[in-house]
Amino acid sequence: MSVSLKIQSIWLFLAKFVSFLLAFALPLLVVRYLSREEIGTYRQVFLVVANASSILPFGFPMTALYFLPREPESKNQLIQNILLFNFLVGGCFFLSFFLFSDLPAKALANDQIKDLATLIGLTVWLWTFSTLLETFAIANQETRIATLFIVFSQLTKTSLMILAVILFSSIESLLYAAIIQGFLQILALIIYLKRNLCFSWEKPRFSFIRRHLEYAIPLGFIGLIWILQNDLHNYFVSYRFGAEDFAIYAYGCFQIPLIMILRESVASVLIPKMSKLQAVDDTEEMIRVTVRSMQKLSLFYFPIYVFLFTTADIFIKTLFTEKFDASIPIFLVNITLLPFEILLTDPIVRAYKELGRLLLRIRILSLIVLVSALYFAIWHVDLTGVITIAVSLVILEKLLFTAILAKKLGFNTKHLKLLMPVAKTAFSCLIAGFFLFIFITYTKGVLYGFFSKIFLPFLAGSFYLLLCLLIFGIAITISGSKLGIFNEEKEFLKQAFEQVNSVLRYGKQQ
Repeated sequence: MSVSLKIQSIWLFLAKFVSFLLAFALPLLVVRYLSREEIGTYRQVFLVVANASSILPFGFPMTALYFLPREPESKNQLIQNILLFNFLVGGCFFLSFFLFSDLPAKALANDQIKDLATLIGLTVWLWTFSTLLETFAIANQETRIATLFIVFSQLTKTSLMILAVILFSSIESLLYAAIIQGFLQILALIIYLKRNLCFSWEKPRFSFIRRHLEYAIPLGFIGLIWILQNDLHNYFVSYRFGAEDFAIYAYGCFQIPLIMILRESVASVLIPKMSKLQAVDDTEEMIRVTVRSMQKLSLFYFPIYVFLFTTADIFIKTLFTEKFDASIPIFLVNITLLPFEILLTDPIVRAYKELGRLLLRIRILSLIVLVSALYFAIWHVDLTGVITIAVSLVILEKLLFTAILAKKLGFNTKHLKLLMPVAKTAFSCLIAGFFLFIFITYTKGVLYGFFSKIFLPFLAGSFYLLLCLLIFGIAITISGSKLGIFNEEKEFLKQAFEQVNSVLRYGKQQ
């Protein structure tokens, strides 16, 4: 990965990590201000909002990452196609929820959803249209603007929703906060389009629209099926177990944003890079860039997985109180996805149209298997069984398609040495995890008990987790240094630090 790609990735990662930290307070407040049944309804509502606002664009916004670097002369056509498509599909969703409000209530087995359907539809419409700025900025190589937008939007959204929880403690107030956020993001989008992209409406060119659709539709189906694969189990659980148990299940799957933060940032930056490399048929460089990206991702995902697996009991109880201790086994199964998030496929798929069609067929088959398994098993397994089925199928698909992409690029035994740093990182994390396990085994009763006597439960758990993180960090630093896995990363962090300093100095001069 070149220095420019590294810097772009780190900017996007920092933005989304800060966003995650800003949003971290919301679930902590929700579990303390709402009943467990209300929490279940809240999670159902925003599951629908998140899924619908991701599915409805059907992959059209992401096509900007492909067309804008290749055909800058079609910029206005590209933007207006995306704007119109998102506006229309969002409007249709709102209309369907307004006219048939009983359907989502029946699908989720929750009568409260019927009264909230119109607000849900409006929220989805606004969010579908208003989140385009980030994609346009990345496609236009303005990563810092994308960074600012991510942080700004998360800050305003979290602030509005925290105020709604504290002042009104109702699901309706949370939806009104989300609607206000949607209008703020639309305003930011309009300003960006005018000032940075000099966007203006043009007469449609149907030849470009046809090519746009040909590229977007297969990838849109892939994205649709991917979301269904990752979230369909939530709807089965909601329908089968009800809102209260769904709250247990949802918080067992809590780490989903953490899983996606870095991977999305790296993938977004790699998509244009892979497109250019494929255009000149440089498969060796595509392999090199992909493997190096996997190395960087492993330095985050492997330690996170080992640490969370070892501290799961304390982690869940600290964040969500003792009433969600039933979420712990679900959490342990769900985070098994973390190590497999280093397998980057999307940037390569978007560089080869034929791979998009192949992935679509594989995901359709995988979805059929998932639906069949959940349909027949849902009445015979508990919540942990449901998440085990969902996670297992996702992992199997990742491994299968990674093998297909490796064959497509000509990956063979001579490239295996490139993966050695990944193996060293895994071994280093296992060593650190062993020492952390020993530490927790012999100190939890004494230290955690001591903290609990002098602090509130949340603070007691937080202090003990910080102590665990310190022990784990020391262990992984020592083992990693012995194995030589941090040499390149030291230089990378130095370059990133210099970039941040240059930005700060530039800001002071302005």
